[in-house]
Amino acid sequence: MKWCLVISGYSSAALLVFCLALAPLARHFPRLKPCMRYRREIGLISFYFALVHVGSYFVKKTLKTGHFPWKVFWKPMVIPGEMAFLILLVLALTSNRYSIRKLGGAQWKSLHRTVYLAQLGIFAHMAFQGEEVWWWAIALFLPLIIAQRYHLAVGSD
Repeated sequence: MKWCLVISGYSSAALLVFCLALAPLARHFPRLKPCMRYRREIGLISFYFALVHVGSYFVKKTLKTGHFPWKVFWKPMVIPGEMAFLILLVLALTSNRYSIRKLGGAQWKSLHRTVYLAQLGIFAHMAFQGEEVWWWAIALFLPLIIAQRYHLAVGSD
């Protein structure tokens, strides 16, 4: 069960980082522009891996203790992950044409910019896990943050 927890967590984070890095990278590497049309799918796959991560965590804890672990919701290393998961859930539920029409383009885009809060939550969730996971968080998110800052500095499309 632990391998499922670990692999799904890292896969979700890596896919989210890749999805968020596409816009800054595609601006400077034109060969990546065709990938831009798959951002929604990549983001949804990232959410599905996060769903497996959360599910396997609770299955593991429930099997270990014999009851549902309600106290885990208040652990400092879990709270940022919860926040990020809830944001990704809302984004996954609204990642369709119907939601874009109902919310309107500007409001939908504003809602989907909350992914940057999820980015921060996932980084914090990983950073609170311990030294080994901390270094993975740095390795994943530092290049993304640099690319995002550079993208903002030179202006976006």
